This record gives sequence, C-alpha cells and structure tokens, in this order.
Amino acid sequence: MKKKQLIYAISGVLVAAAIWYFFIKKYDYRVTFETSNAPGVVYHKLSNWNIWPGSKAKKTQILSKQAFSKVALQIKENDSIMLIDWQFYSISDSITKVYACFKDKNHSIYQKFKLLFGKTDFVRKSIRIAKKIRNELKSHELKYKVSTPEKATIPEKYCACVSSSGKLLSKASQMIEKNPILLDFLRLNEIPITEYPLLQVTQWHQKKETIDFDFCFPIPKKKEYKLLKDIVLKTIPEREALKIVFNGNYMLSDRAWFSMIAYTARNRIAIELYPVEFYYNDPHSGTSELTWKTDVFFPLKQQ
Repeated sequence: MKKKQLIYAISGVLVAAAIWYFFIKKYDYRVTFETSNAPGVVYHKLSNWNIWPGSKAKKTQILSKQAFSKVALQIKENDSIMLIDWQFYSISDSITKVYACFKDKNHSIYQKFKLLFGKTDFVRKSIRIAKKIRNELKSHELKYKVSTPEKATIPEKYCACVSSSGKLLSKASQMIEKNPILLDFLRLNEIPITEYPLLQVTQWHQKKETIDFDFCFPIPKKKEYKLLKDIVLKTIPEREALKIVFNGNYMLSDRAWFSMIAYTARNRIAIELYPVEFYYNDPHSGTSELTWKTDVFFPLKQQ
C-alpha cells in the first residue's frame, strides 16, 4: 500500500512538473549575466539598439518597456518569431544583474521538449543574442567613468540660456547647435567667458526618452543686457543636492544620471529628476575623452 502511495506521489510530482514546464513556464530558455553599467544604461541600450543591423529579413519590435527595469522585444526572422523579456536591476553600487528570457512564440512546447535532450538551434541563437548585448555593454563600460554620489550644493548662477528639447541621445548635438547663439550674445554684450557652461534639465520624459533643457553660460548679474532672439536670462538657485562626477564624452553624461537613479533607489534617497550639469573641458582641445569632467547635480527633494 505504501509502495503504491509512493508511486502515486512521485507520479503526481512528475505530472505537476511537466504541466509547469510545458504550459505554465513563461520562457523556453533563460540567460543571466552581470554588467557594471547601471540599469538605466541597459534599458537605454535595449530600447535604442537594433539587434539585427543591416538585415532586411529580420525585424525587431519593442512590445513593452518599464523605465530602467524591463524591455520586452519581438524579433521576426523569416517565419520565426522570438520573444525576449529582458529584466535587470542593481545588486550593488557597481553591478547590474541582467536576465534574458527567450521564447519561441509559435513553437514553445516543441522547443522545451527538444531542450530536454541538449542544446538546440533556438538555444544557440538565444545565447548568441545575449552575448552580443553583454559584449556591447562591456565595450561601453570603457567609454566613461562615474564617481560615487556625495552630498553637495548646486551653486547659484545668473545665466544667459537658450532652451532646447529632443531625444536624450541628441543632447550633445543640440548643445553644439545652440552654442553659436550664446556666443553671439556674449560678443554683443562684450562679456568674457570666465565660467564654465552648464545645462539644466527642465523636463525628463523617461518613457519617451526625451528631455527639455536650458543650455547656459554664467554671466555677471546687472540690470540690462542687449538681448537676442531665443536668449533668456535666469537665475539657477542654490540647492542642496547629490553630486556625481562623470568622465567621458558629454554626449554620454546621462550615464551618470542612470547611476544616480540606481544609487538613490537602493539607498532610499528622494531626489528631483532635474539634473544640472557643469562642463569643465573644451571638447575641441584634443585631450582624451576620459579626462573630460562633468559635475552632475540632482537636487534633493525638500521635505
């Protein structure tokens, strides 16, 4: 009797496991790796990088995404449709854990069955895609450095500014485009450049990956200036903040933003997502980009 009960129990466990494996489990294969990039960098890469460049037979589509933690992709290749659910989160100040869950949309049960007998073409393709992302992120790590955030104060500055908006990826090019307007204003008013330029984000639309910002030059505060079209004079007030130092090309300074978001989330520090950046190097100086310095401030939320 006990032997029969044991057989029934084992059979029940095997049936339950089979039901879970073939019908409930949401993915066919999973790959896990770690990166020193912040979760926001992983999110940005997956949201904007075409996994299959140069191939007309393959089409990548974003099905859904959650800022800085999830991206769901669909890849069509001829008659095959692969679903990839990317999830990632920070596990320390310098490490992000990445999970890539792969599923054959039309032949999931078949893929799971074949996997019981060893690696399949589907598995090899899944590993190849995950390695491509991992290697791209690893190469990206060499392009910049960020410091550990620390408490600081945003200095008060009276500035001449010009407003702009667009994709986060185009921030640096928009600064270059607006720079002549500011230089014309400085020349018109015979103002020497004695302080470093800065940028203040006024809106950050994370889902759309766009920003509105003011690009500014600090100027002496006086009653009257000869104004030009698009020039606005404003005071950036002194604020308590967290500061992170970024070294690298200014077009990548948002990597410091993502590191700050991960840091404050782990340490439960409330910040306002309106970063202020101070740029200390001339991009045309010919020096290594890793020597370029940007101080990035995030205002602390007032209680």
